[in-house]
Amino acid sequence: MASPRIEELKAELVRHRAVETPTAEQIEAFRQHLYTTLEALRPRLEARGKWQAIVDDLTSTPLDELYYAAEGNRGRALTVLGREFLDDVEGHARYVIAAGVPGDFCEAGVFRGGISILLSALLGELAPRRRLWAADSFRGLPPPDPDRDAPAEIASWAVLSWTGAFATNVDEVVASFERLGAYGDHVKLLVGWFEDTLPTAPIEALALLRVDCQYEHSTRTVLEALYPKLSAGGRVLLNDYGHGAYWGARAAIDAFRAKHSITADVHMQGHSAWWQKPT
Repeated sequence: MASPRIEELKAELVRHRAVETPTAEQIEAFRQHLYTTLEALRPRLEARGKWQAIVDDLTSTPLDELYYAAEGNRGRALTVLGREFLDDVEGHARYVIAAGVPGDFCEAGVFRGGISILLSALLGELAPRRRLWAADSFRGLPPPDPDRDAPAEIASWAVLSWTGAFATNVDEVVASFERLGAYGDHVKLLVGWFEDTLPTAPIEALALLRVDCQYEHSTRTVLEALYPKLSAGGRVLLNDYGHGAYWGARAAIDAFRAKHSITADVHMQGHSAWWQKPT
């Protein structure tokens, strides 16, 4: 049953979200940004055989779609996702609670906090004894290492660096939680790079795991650290699986499923995906 408070909250989370249709001059400026950002790394990338793969990734998605992926992060909205995505997340949260799946909720990749705020509010109404774990560097995505990182990761960073690569501030995120009445003792922030925080996080069990971290190695780190803690019947939500600007995330997810012989059906919802851990 719909909750008036939750409906009001979702409306607030997507305020200021709209991205104006870009002019030809804006698209050209964005194209120049991609060129100059990557040209500085080109000698090292060519030496390691990565340059052409990056070009192939960037040209596989229309330039205006890449622009929207980056520009959507510039606004003041607490989430870059639309209302339909919030409805999907709410539906998954309500399902695992109603089904009695044991464990907490976790979001890896919080940005300004919108989805975590929604999950916290839902737990407050439906399952106040469960906790919300919100993991993020709160400094944005790390710049790529041309020697270490996959071409897809470097291509995604070039796109997202147009608007700061999801940089935010943990104090501002906490302030948004508090302003919207969603902060409390059940909210546990995991501040830092995933490889430093998640393997040792004191999470015992999860009913819902949401992964929204764009990069291949970040997505792999989250799944390796937290999927074993997902209870049978729990759901993993993968924001970037079908996204045209985050090529590495899908590769990491497919590799993880193959490595661990996961055959549960992957369900698409827009550019997002999810599956339910078998019982």
